[in-house]
Amino acid sequence: MGIYLVFKKTFYDMMGLKRNIAIVSLVVLALVLYCSIEWINGLKAEAISSTPTSLTLQTQFIADRIIFIWYIWGAGLLLTILASANAAGFISKEVTDGTLMLVVNKPINRYEIIMGKLLALIVNSVMLMAIAYLFSILLLWGILPLDVDSFEALFGLMPYMLLYAFIVTLFFGSISIALSTLLNSRVKIVIISMALIMYTFFIGVLLRFAVDREGSNLYANLSIYSIDTGYHISNTFYLISNDIEFWDISPSQQYFLGGFTGTYHILGNSDYNAQLGEIHYSNPTDYVHPAYSLLIVLGISASAIALAMWGLHRKQL
Repeated sequence: MGIYLVFKKTFYDMMGLKRNIAIVSLVVLALVLYCSIEWINGLKAEAISSTPTSLTLQTQFIADRIIFIWYIWGAGLLLTILASANAAGFISKEVTDGTLMLVVNKPINRYEIIMGKLLALIVNSVMLMAIAYLFSILLLWGILPLDVDSFEALFGLMPYMLLYAFIVTLFFGSISIALSTLLNSRVKIVIISMALIMYTFFIGVLLRFAVDREGSNLYANLSIYSIDTGYHISNTFYLISNDIEFWDISPSQQYFLGGFTGTYHILGNSDYNAQLGEIHYSNPTDYVHPAYSLLIVLGISASAIALAMWGLHRKQL
């Protein structure tokens, strides 16, 4: 009962109409614009090669680009910033405002406060991502000459993309909630959270490029992958997307994501293909098994939740 009451209040607090419309719009705009531009470029390449695009290639083409933007932006930077910013004030703001005193004086256990707030964050974030994804594929279906089968394939990807969004929200949200119980300054919490996001999506990528040279696995030999949160997040994404029975990421996207996430070895390239771009041979990296990466992500999340409960329990109110 206590969890439900905290969940209800927190969820309603995050249901600002303008804010949520803005978040959904940012995801939809990025997905639709990128896919439309890539589609136009793909049609130009097709016209040059005089090779008709099959239904299978159309579906592959658009699904690859949706998943790329979803990983980088939708369930990537935007979602992590959203989850971290929301969770940053869950405890610290209520301590500063004095409203947390009213909550703890009610028959609600402190662990119920943490779990209720985290659950509200996850439900709100995944709900917004679901609305954004659905609107995006509906708009793309209306704008681009997509076949019904292609639309059904894109719709079939939705549960897997939302599962990944859930894990990302859990990871960054739980860490931010833990910081919110340990620090009273929201500015410090946001700075630390943003540093983690930057490390996950940018610094780790730059380190992999800087340390590893062609034909070298120095980054892996130094075991840096084991503490690379970006690699574990992307490895989790690979685990989820690889489980989709009716869709496989194209070799060209493997090449592109391989350099960005470190989840693929790049083995070489073959002839140019007009529909999918330059095809590169690749295979998944084995520095850390994707299942282990998932366990690491979930383990860090569970540890952060436990730390948040401990921090709230010892907080003097």
